[in-house]
Amino acid sequence: MAVLLSVITAAAPDDSIISKSSKSSKSSKYSTFRSKLCKKTKRPAVSPTTKSPSFNPTTPSPTKTPSALCFLTDLNVFGDSLSDTGNGVQYYPCTETYCGDRASNGPLIVELISDALGLGPVIPATKPDATNPSLPIPSGVEGANNWAFSSASANTRKIRKKTNVTNDFAFQIELYKSDLEEKQGTTTSPSIEATTLQVVFFGGNDVREAVASRAGATTFIGASLDALITSIEALANMGACSFLVFGPPNVGLAPIVAKFQSERVTKLITDLSSFFSQALENRLSQINISNNDSKCLGVQFVDLFTLSNEYTDTEEFDTEFPDPLAYCNSRFAVPCEACNVVLGKFAYPLRVNTTSGICNCPVPVISEDDTQLECSQFAFFDELHTTTALNEKLTARILEDLIGEVKVDDLGEN
Repeated sequence: MAVLLSVITAAAPDDSIISKSSKSSKSSKYSTFRSKLCKKTKRPAVSPTTKSPSFNPTTPSPTKTPSALCFLTDLNVFGDSLSDTGNGVQYYPCTETYCGDRASNGPLIVELISDALGLGPVIPATKPDATNPSLPIPSGVEGANNWAFSSASANTRKIRKKTNVTNDFAFQIELYKSDLEEKQGTTTSPSIEATTLQVVFFGGNDVREAVASRAGATTFIGASLDALITSIEALANMGACSFLVFGPPNVGLAPIVAKFQSERVTKLITDLSSFFSQALENRLSQINISNNDSKCLGVQFVDLFTLSNEYTDTEEFDTEFPDPLAYCNSRFAVPCEACNVVLGKFAYPLRVNTTSGICNCPVPVISEDDTQLECSQFAFFDELHTTTALNEKLTARILEDLIGEVKVDDLGEN
């Protein structure tokens, strides 16, 4: 397998280097994987009054050899729906029976990685402002660490149907900085611990939006890359020196593209995904992180585009997921009548009934039964987002590259 994770900048350490989740996700092999890496105590769980993930891994065994990454003590997550565990859903109209925290049927890649590294649950860190419910503000919850928003792009983007609120990378950092200022009692120079891992997971929405951009696709992506680098540098200026930056997956593999778009459009989106990924890796190589702390990971790039291409071309993928374009349920192509019921609740324009009776609905419309699907042998949860089953397969390969001394075949062992 090709090297999918490249070290861009790093100071080597010295002495040590969902939603309603399905029944199957709770017994994930990653619940014991952490014990292979780190002899550490998990961060305190979120308070009982606060919504938190139902994915609760077991306590790590104290008998395992520490990993080269065990100097990491915490993490923050910035990104889009591939890493949002409950921020965006607070601001979107949603049917009462759905309104899940994640765009998947269980743990996301960032949750699996966090658990594997012993960094605890990935908890949404925002809440609606009491006087302006469309404005996200820090929740102040102890241990909250996820600033990612569904539908976010690296560059400026409005929260769906809200006119004055952004959810892009820069805005997510503003929220994080505000939270740090409050907790550290400063309004001038909040600091980030060098051992706090900054997970950055953008690109998929930027690629999709670039296709429709009047400014030109490559110009649009260039602006997104500028925003990404500027925001990463902003975190570095506050003291962050441990980054795990994901490039976009091959968006052309998603059913919303491969199943419903022409071959020409699918190729364009695939090419743009590749362009974004390669350009991001190149731009990251130009970031110079200066930190005197030897416990500093530097900037590491996860080539999710190559990873998704390589894995979907294996016999294992064909066996695990016989129909690569099948998905558990639909969040977009739904009966027009069901879509209009939800839109009507929020006084939004209704969709015109189509000949097939199916509409591309701008809001999630899923039945209560659908949220309980285990999605067995499905690679995709909906037309765009992956299932936990595929997330686990991809995470295993990311960790194999990230932590060389741990083999993928050993992930399920104690």
